[in-house]
Amino acid sequence: MRYTKEYLKNTLVIILFMHAFLLKGQEYVHPSTDDAGFLGESERFMFFEHYWLNMHHWLYNMSLKAEDLTLEEVFIEQWEKMSDSEKETLTKAIEYYKSNILQYDLRTSGYTYHFKRWVVTQPNDTFDKIPGDFLENVLILKSMHGIYKGFFWDLHHKENNAVYEENIDLIKSIEEEGVIRLNYLCQDVWQEEKIRVDICYHSKYERPYTTTGPVAHIVMDSNRNRFPKGNWAELILHESAHHLMGSSYGFVAGTIINLADVHELTIPRQLAHSYLFYFTGKVAQELFKESIPDYELYMVRNRVFIRRYNILDKHLPDYMNNEKSLADVTLEILKSMN
Repeated sequence: MRYTKEYLKNTLVIILFMHAFLLKGQEYVHPSTDDAGFLGESERFMFFEHYWLNMHHWLYNMSLKAEDLTLEEVFIEQWEKMSDSEKETLTKAIEYYKSNILQYDLRTSGYTYHFKRWVVTQPNDTFDKIPGDFLENVLILKSMHGIYKGFFWDLHHKENNAVYEENIDLIKSIEEEGVIRLNYLCQDVWQEEKIRVDICYHSKYERPYTTTGPVAHIVMDSNRNRFPKGNWAELILHESAHHLMGSSYGFVAGTIINLADVHELTIPRQLAHSYLFYFTGKVAQELFKESIPDYELYMVRNRVFIRRYNILDKHLPDYMNNEKSLADVTLEILKSMN
């Protein structure tokens, strides 16, 4: 394969970016069944429900809402039940997140990446050895402990555990075949270490997300993506496959970038990501055919990249069925979209 300057540059940026992550203070801590919030595991995944990480995502999402609404409107069911002191504490926490944390993307920001990676190593009821960069953030979380646990945690804990119980057997039944198929489609090898999956009532704008360095770490929500049956398990496949391919690195993205360069074609926005939605959706649909025979792909049901779905559906099955190379079908797709 001919690698373009753009592809090599993007790959180098990713390498340097992740190298900077690993140099910043905390060493990576491998997940363990002894870690706080451990729910259970399968052959490929370890599942957790971490109290402080849940609160962190909740404050992030509530602060987003508070940019357009008053706190009385955001917390319409709880506000009148709170004391003046609790209202003051909650207001201070929301203002802190609005002023200091919302500027960071939960997936791509160095701060939130490191904070997530560190906070899940902490006990559920306290903190140990708080890094200086996180001290103010941790003090906010500690100040919110009584309010979050008293007004919100029961619901979040119930839904987190429910979505795990509803999906763990389904995930166990499809994961090995899913890994084999995704390894082939992405032309990469699944990581040896089990992937940590943290279940939070709120995630990134109520959608799951994944960081991939040094190994994959998924945050799944229990608030929005629980239904229909199979949806959550498909999203687990999608999120975990991010460590096999990215938008600007890996076999799939490299094929797209090189063909576009050679044939002087424009790459539609997030084309590689739309491939990933299609791949994981079709793999899930095939693996669900006995347990959920009428399963509809997430990208179809939620109209994600829907305008290009018919083009992908016309060409990508030839690659998935080993009838054509990825390069051949990608060139057909690029020409159709230019």
